[in-house]
Amino acid sequence: MLISAACVVAAAVGGAYGAATTSAITPVAASPRTQIGDLLAAPDLRLVTTGEPAATAAMSPGRNEMLFLAHGLHTLSRDRVYQLWLIDDHGSRSAGIARPAGNVTSLFVSGIEGAGEAVLTVELAGGSPSPTGSRVLTIALR
Repeated sequence: MLISAACVVAAAVGGAYGAATTSAITPVAASPRTQIGDLLAAPDLRLVTTGEPAATAAMSPGRNEMLFLAHGLHTLSRDRVYQLWLIDDHGSRSAGIARPAGNVTSLFVSGIEGAGEAVLTVELAGGSPSPTGSRVLTIALR
């Protein structure tokens, strides 16, 4: 089961690799393939999924990294972006911004230690210092 889920993530990464995303952390399109491959090969890799819109977090606590993939997000107007937030006991911190490009929206995130949830919101273009827009999805990381 884990291997087949990892294959799905790897296939999605291949499709998302060229997607036009921007991130305050690291856009997948700018992440070296070896960095993504190393994450997906991590012995402590965990896959967490959520429903509609569909999202997967492929994360390695040991590497302190996560690949976030969302499918089926609505196209936003030019003045809006999706922003991913990591939520921990101290509040929220931005994990990057993205615009859907094709079927998969993706972000490669470093510094996930302590995060209990990843929350995707709609924010004004350029992002926000804290979540202000409506929640699109929430995925439990613990």
